[in-house]
Amino acid sequence: SYEHPELNHDRHKQFGELQKNLSLTLATATQADTPDMSRWKYDMVNLGDQTVGKNNVSQGFQVMSNLMRWGNYDDQFLKDYGTKLIDAEKKYTRNGQHVSMMWQRMGMDPNLNHTGTDSGNDPLTGFLAALSNSPDAATDFFNADFVTKDEDHEFKEEDGKKEKRALTNFDYLFEERDWPQEITDKGKDSTEGRNNLAMALEAAATGHPAGQMPTEETPPHNKDQAELMQRIVASVSDDPGRLTKHSYMSDSIGQITSEYLPDINRSVSDDSRGDTNKLFPIAGTPADLAHSDVTRLLVTLGQDPKANAAVEVGQAAYLGSLIDHHLNPNTPADMKYPHPPQDTIEEITRRSSEIGGTLAIGRQEAIVGPAAKEAKDFADSVAQQKNAWSGAIGTGVGVGVSFVATPVGGAVASGVAGTVSSMVLEHIFQQSETDVAKDAAKEAGPLWEASKQKNVDMGQIAAQEAAKAHHLPYHDQVARWALTGTSNGFSDASANTSRMADDLVSDIQPG
Repeated sequence: SYEHPELNHDRHKQFGELQKNLSLTLATATQADTPDMSRWKYDMVNLGDQTVGKNNVSQGFQVMSNLMRWGNYDDQFLKDYGTKLIDAEKKYTRNGQHVSMMWQRMGMDPNLNHTGTDSGNDPLTGFLAALSNSPDAATDFFNADFVTKDEDHEFKEEDGKKEKRALTNFDYLFEERDWPQEITDKGKDSTEGRNNLAMALEAAATGHPAGQMPTEETPPHNKDQAELMQRIVASVSDDPGRLTKHSYMSDSIGQITSEYLPDINRSVSDDSRGDTNKLFPIAGTPADLAHSDVTRLLVTLGQDPKANAAVEVGQAAYLGSLIDHHLNPNTPADMKYPHPPQDTIEEITRRSSEIGGTLAIGRQEAIVGPAAKEAKDFADSVAQQKNAWSGAIGTGVGVGVSFVATPVGGAVASGVAGTVSSMVLEHIFQQSETDVAKDAAKEAGPLWEASKQKNVDMGQIAAQEAAKAHHLPYHDQVARWALTGTSNGFSDASANTSRMADDLVSDIQPG
């Protein structure tokens, strides 16, 4: 490309296809358990911090990372590669204390990436894309140490003592890294690095490749995934600007949150009776989340249309399957909430509505506050979730049934649970389509009341459909119980947001 620069222009698309196909081929090849491939992987890791030629300043990491943006690479190779890449990052940034000029593209540097999103000089951009397709390697990478307290760095604890702080790779990349400046082929500031970071976090925390929905084969969250989720929630709570200043990352964090809804519901329950675990059953390792942190996370996610939709739609599906779980006569007694049906429905709808109300406050801030986003964008994003949920509604796959049924060995993964969730979701989608056709008033009161009514409908539909399906004697009372729970939940959302997230929103909440 140095000798024939016109080729970069005339064959740009061909270069991009070659880059993609080579990446896919190499990814598949790394899965082979052969001596030659083992040697190749060893060489790629160890040549990472060496230049690729006499007249080329590019390093092995920079070239190889641009061939990792597609495909599913071998997990152990990604782990070894990531460890060595972080060693190089620490070397060139003095343990994260300044931006790496090694990764900053200069005028004469070759263009290593041909997708148009960035130059490819920052090797972490391509590597994070690889991690977004390889969940286990991603989880391992983000939980690994970046610097310890004993190393030479300037990161301090925030406890007033100003003692050195240990950082994981997540802490460093999400909170502290000075990202090299990048531009697209259109001359605009590139968002590819941080966007790939968000997608890699999605894979790492959920256990499936980014951009996909969970399926019946997605395993329950393990300890490492739950701990990463705890870090994400605490970090966004500590500084919501980590998302609001980079809103393109919010869709991935919203998807992560939607897959931790049992954990989220537990966190907002503040149940002193100790029955929360039975009310919100969780397979695998729960994420231990502070109520105040969850409130601040939900307000932040509520300000982004895609993130808001991911959590709102996920909560609707979860609500339906959860109510069916507790009302279903086939659910073993020791796996049910040990209180009367009225208490059960009121408690479930109250916690669900606190989540919905907290999201609504974030949505209000985006529409009524300084950002002045369009209400239509939020309605459209919910409507678009229908495509993602098209398979999940009928089969019970995804957030909802899979998370409720797993702890009881699939005993309640019946068609009823899928039907209840389907009814709730269809109402949400229909309501969004109606909202799209209306001109939304940019006033807090109407927005709040519309959100509250939507949550009332969700709770009542779920309770009524489950009670009718199981021929329960109190089917004519459940709508009133759901209304009570929803009203209390929205009151909780208003009170808790005022107390816990007052720095996140303007003074727009209805009295």
